Amino acid sequence: MCNFNKSLVFFFLTICAIAHAVLGASINIIGGEEAGEDEFPFLVTIQYKGANGENNTHNCGGTLISMTRVITAAHCVAGTPKESLTVVGGTHLLSSAVRGLLQNRDVSNIVIHPNYEGGSINKNDIAIVDLSTPFENPRIGSIPMPSRWQTSSGQCLIAGWGFTEQVVYSDKLIKGRVTVHSKEQCSTSYPVLFDPDRQICAGNLNGETADMCPGDTGGGIYCYNSEGMYFAGVASWGFGCGTAGRPGVFMEVAQYLNWINSVNGGPNYSTTTVSSSPTTTTTSPLEGENDGANDNGDVSSAENHKPIVPCKVRK
Repeated sequence: MCNFNKSLVFFFLTICAIAHAVLGASINIIGGEEAGEDEFPFLVTIQYKGANGENNTHNCGGTLISMTRVITAAHCVAGTPKESLTVVGGTHLLSSAVRGLLQNRDVSNIVIHPNYEGGSINKNDIAIVDLSTPFENPRIGSIPMPSRWQTSSGQCLIAGWGFTEQVVYSDKLIKGRVTVHSKEQCSTSYPVLFDPDRQICAGNLNGETADMCPGDTGGGIYCYNSEGMYFAGVASWGFGCGTAGRPGVFMEVAQYLNWINSVNGGPNYSTTTVSSSPTTTTTSPLEGENDGANDNGDVSSAENHKPIVPCKVRK
């Protein structure tokens, strides 16, 4: 989870426990199931380092867009020294990852969106994490980025190791199918809070689909176009875990391509299609692009604040 102080951790664990008691055991990923061991080769766990490189602690998810670059949520890394983090790829069981049994990479650089605003609702909640050395493992791979004109809709996939109904992280990687809703529906679910220019929302309008919980943020929502799977959004925030009418909110990656391409001299990501079976997702061109950064905005380093993310990030 994010770097909450102890009182905040206790508060949110209590809220999650109450939600579990009210909503029942299905809260741990409504409509979710265990992912295949190699189904999400681009999904990594960003962890706090333990002593001697062992007993690391899962913090957030992240998505590989190249073998040396991860996109995650800004709230996952803001205020955290790069030396205290490690990125683990190719894992299915979190218990294996935290013991340092899989491929770990140190962090060489963290770049947070210059217009990131933390707090209970995260604006421009996106960050780039560069790795010290490339991953070199056949079980690890990057995912293609969307085009600047990509619009995501229909059924997509989410995945993560976030909270279960026992209010602990899942050891197994869990996936869920969610429906991406129209910007109008998202704005209705979150009046004023939802930013239709830079965010998308998915799942749980009627409590019938998967949802995310703490520990899943920073990961992504992965959709399909005519070329295959692509990285549609960064898991950011929402109210409750599996709460009807409260879909998860994601930073829309297509709206941040200008900023991503501007960091450290230009693009650093794969354009190779991931091989997988598509779900029913439709696409349509946008009238224009609205990058989350101002054209003259400077890239900032990690900031000294963490947002309060309500019990969400794991559908």
